[in-house]
Amino acid sequence: MAYRTASANCLEILTGIPPTDLLMEEKFRRSLKNENFVEIHDDILNEWCDRWRNNPGDSWCKQLIPDPESWLRRNYGYPYFWLTQLFTGHGIFGSYLFRFKKTDSNNCKLCITERDTPEHIFFSCSRFINKKRMLDLELDTTLTPKNFQTAILKNPTNWNLIQKYVKDILTTKSPLYQNQPLPNPPPPPSAEDIPDGNSGVSREVNS
Repeated sequence: MAYRTASANCLEILTGIPPTDLLMEEKFRRSLKNENFVEIHDDILNEWCDRWRNNPGDSWCKQLIPDPESWLRRNYGYPYFWLTQLFTGHGIFGSYLFRFKKTDSNNCKLCITERDTPEHIFFSCSRFINKKRMLDLELDTTLTPKNFQTAILKNPTNWNLIQKYVKDILTTKSPLYQNQPLPNPPPPPSAEDIPDGNSGVSREVNS
């Protein structure tokens, strides 16, 4: 679940569903039955990852996911509603809502002085500094955009800790933006709830 304004490239990587043309190519090559399915899988995955790296947009999401192959080959965790806001930057952020004239300022409504971006609110906002320190202790590292992918993919426990941290912050912020009420999604799955990986290509190969 994500805001409809999020880019297709970003959502494809997040959900592990390849672009339509690559899915069609994979299906066609499989139908010929003259190639190893694993080789087809690897070719499609490599092409997809190259597109992600070379795509000029989605700079913030690329900071968080610099290694798309590792992300797509993971075997746990799904980027639920709260995490997609962090990755896409489309959600309860002044920097996003101000673009659509849904708020009168792009400054953070909690610390006032800084621009309200995902990087600010999750990694440096003074309002959540104690919560961030507790998360860093639990992760045994200081979480930054640069090491985010390494930290969240380390193990299912880290995934769940970060997911909870993101959800707690966004649900705290939501009352400040009464003109942008949150949907009411069901409880997010834990990392262990999705044991077979989330890459559409990987699922196809393993089936």
